[in-house]
Amino acid sequence: MSGNALEEIKRFVRNSVASLSKNPPAAGELDEDAPIQSAGIDSMQLINLVVQLELHYDLVFEDDEMLLENFKTIAIIADSIVVKLGGAR
Repeated sequence: MSGNALEEIKRFVRNSVASLSKNPPAAGELDEDAPIQSAGIDSMQLINLVVQLELHYDLVFEDDEMLLENFKTIAIIADSIVVKLGGAR
């Protein structure tokens, strides 16, 4: 998968976090390695984020993947999506 595709995934994740955040401006500027909880994402919003990602990318996060550490940052989430879409990371 190209670097441009990875950047597009990160952009989509960042925009999704911003749309769900209690502090959208901060979320829109969130560094890809910063915890998304620092943008005001709580556990319910995290579930909504996972659903948005699954629908947008037509993929499924399995129950054993539903750990906070797997959704901690934009970079971690984007890397997981790349792997699920068949790209190497």
